[in-house]
Amino acid sequence: MRENAPDVFYWPSSPSSGGCFDDPDNENNGDTHYWAVWHGQLPFTDFGNHFFRFCSEFGFQSFPCMKTIESFTEKADRNIFSRVMESHQKNDSANGKMLYYLSENFRCPSTLEQTVYVSQILQGMAVRYGVEHWRRNRGRCMGALYWQVNDNWPAPSWSSIDYFGRWKALHYMAKEFYARMAGSMEVKGSRIYLWAENETSENQAFRMRISLKKMDFTVIERVTASGNAEAFSSACGVWIDLEDCSTYQRLKQSSGSDEDPDEKMFLEGVVEYENGTVRRSVETLLPYKYLSLPQPVFTTEVFREKTAYKIRLKADSFAAFVELSVEGSDVIFSENYFHMTDREPKVITLKDEDISGTTVEDADDLARRIRIRSAADIS
Repeated sequence: MRENAPDVFYWPSSPSSGGCFDDPDNENNGDTHYWAVWHGQLPFTDFGNHFFRFCSEFGFQSFPCMKTIESFTEKADRNIFSRVMESHQKNDSANGKMLYYLSENFRCPSTLEQTVYVSQILQGMAVRYGVEHWRRNRGRCMGALYWQVNDNWPAPSWSSIDYFGRWKALHYMAKEFYARMAGSMEVKGSRIYLWAENETSENQAFRMRISLKKMDFTVIERVTASGNAEAFSSACGVWIDLEDCSTYQRLKQSSGSDEDPDEKMFLEGVVEYENGTVRRSVETLLPYKYLSLPQPVFTTEVFREKTAYKIRLKADSFAAFVELSVEGSDVIFSENYFHMTDREPKVITLKDEDISGTTVEDADDLARRIRIRSAADIS
């Protein structure tokens, strides 16, 4: 570096205290590697206790996609503690860690396929929690890089794209929470705040709302506001305090001792930017394992548009972490692992160039082969 580019600053290590080694991993100087969530098995909320200047390494493991697991296992091997599955796991305690975090957040899956799905959801939830927290504190926190993007062999790992190029839930979620114009909710006790995060060079006007809803999409409480997020900044635009919400408090007071209305509610935050960008986020008042998630009824309509298919999806009740797949093909959708929070249709795009494996013949063929899963299917 000195010989070929003497005027270029070289950062010799990561983590590093400003390019030096006097106090690497210092939260106040340089870049930091953080692994208390995952290796330390602390809850996702621990991300919120840290205000790193730049978190250059953090992450969370998940299993690769089920088709990838099938590529290196026989049917008898498809148990996460089989010899074959464990030989593909190079972090000796990782399978146990995934099960620990699963037990804290979701009900116990009954199949390996469900376990794979939930592990990927947990990975996305963990990384999202950290990134959104640091983005809300832009200025103090100036960057976050998760470990890792891809794999050099088919295995459980911290990657968001598995060995065969299949996108895990994290990679889809990262498109949203790393978007230049994003939105996120922050839960602090009974108060829930909605933020706009603007990584563009222009000020961005917005309208936003927080809604407390029942699982059938009935609105219990709602607050709205408008505001502006300056260039390269984050702005809290509105908040709601559940202790001051009369309808919510009446529901709590009228419920019997053996039922908790929080099991049947969710919070939706919507940020609508003036340029048409819309970001949605969801929080729940209880862990997903305690929610009374209805089994949503989905309706789909598939149609052709130039060099892509459009999938028009509707749900009759709240659907969490909706996963779309196409039987017999590997595909990359415009969105996946999202929440259905109202009765309005959601339109997902599937480009021809993002289909591999078995060819999709036409819209009817695609409609027959689409598979849909949500968190309500975990049992």
